[in-house]
Amino acid sequence: MEGETPIGLPSRTRYTSYGAQCSWNDLLTFSHVRYWHLPRDAAVHLTLRALYAPRKYISIGEASFRLFSKKGRLKSGRKKIHVDFFHGAGTAMEAQPLSPAPHALKKHGSGPSMEKLEKLVQRYDRHAM
Repeated sequence: MEGETPIGLPSRTRYTSYGAQCSWNDLLTFSHVRYWHLPRDAAVHLTLRALYAPRKYISIGEASFRLFSKKGRLKSGRKKIHVDFFHGAGTAMEAQPLSPAPHALKKHGSGPSMEKLEKLVQRYDRHAM
């Protein structure tokens, strides 16, 4: 996103029903946009959606992060991103189309749930899960 304006087309990962296995390392590729064409304030906005009926999704959370540092360098490597979950998702919300929504970028905080999640990710990385 550039400011509040989407730059590229919405992309999504493949759907998997989570049972005994979990897949944390899905990659998103944006083949229609090159990073050197992006402005310095470009950001990626992620919306987590749950499938509740054939071709109908409910938004359950969202996150945003900037692609470039304050010095204009492309950020790389693994990132921890704070996800804002919607309360009461699933019953009162209607199906939403797959399109990016404007979102104010927030600094992510740390709380007890983030610490618990970090420990689980470390266990996953060590193949202990």
